[in-house]
Amino acid sequence: YKEGTENSESKIIQYSGSTALIRPFYQGVSLAHYIQTNTVEPTLFLKLALSMCEQLEKLHSKGIIHKDINPSNIIINPDTDDLTLIDLEHATLLTNQVSLNGQASIIEGTLAYIAPEQT
Repeated sequence: YKEGTENSESKIIQYSGSTALIRPFYQGVSLAHYIQTNTVEPTLFLKLALSMCEQLEKLHSKGIIHKDINPSNIIINPDTDDLTLIDLEHATLLTNQVSLNGQASIIEGTLAYIAPEQT
C-alpha cells in the first residue's frame, strides 16, 4: 500500500458492504525474485526496510492489518528501488472486538511468515 503516485492515488472505499482498496498499477518484480537474482547491500536493505515500515504504518493508521507479509507479497521496482505491498486478500479491518467466527484450525497467510499471535 503506497499512497499517492504520479498517475493517481490509492483509495479505500466501501463497496457492497465490503471494504476495497483501489490502487494504480505498480511496475516491478517480487522481492522474493529480486533477492534471488541480486545482491542486496546493507544500505539498500535498510532503505527497503524503512519503506516497508512506513507503508505498514499507513495501513495500520487506517485500521488495516495485512496478515500475509512475505517477500512474495512485496513488489520492488528494480530501476528505482521503491517497493509496495500487494495481495491483501487476507487483510482485515482492525476492530476493538474479538471475533471467534472463524475456525481456529484455519490459518490465514503464509505459515513461515505468520505472526506468533496468529497461530
